[in-house]
Amino acid sequence: MVVLRAVSDALPKVGTAVGMSEVALGLEILKTALLQERDLATQIKNIDAGNSEKIKLQLDAFPVPVWLAADAIESGLHHIALFLKQHKIHVLQLIRDNSAETQPYLDARFQDTLYLGGLAESE
Repeated sequence: MVVLRAVSDALPKVGTAVGMSEVALGLEILKTALLQERDLATQIKNIDAGNSEKIKLQLDAFPVPVWLAADAIESGLHHIALFLKQHKIHVLQLIRDNSAETQPYLDARFQDTLYLGGLAESE
């Protein structure tokens, strides 16, 4: 099951929530993942598409949020899948070794670039 987060000031009428842009974008991400990165698609548990420039994914067995951009969904998902296959264990160890005050994230919003950020302690 995947949760698609959509925030609105008004309560939607039954059947209208699917028409919200956040939900449509979340469904596009799921469709792309299912067609191109099936292993990654099965790990997606939460999509927050409230900001199309910083879409947040939460994955099973990966404790940090993953960021995507609406204009780079296909390449972003591909790079995330490759990264998790090759570096997941190393990243999980880095996260365990850092302070509980850090807030790491994996940023895949840019072309051909992944950034593991937030490992420095917050002030």
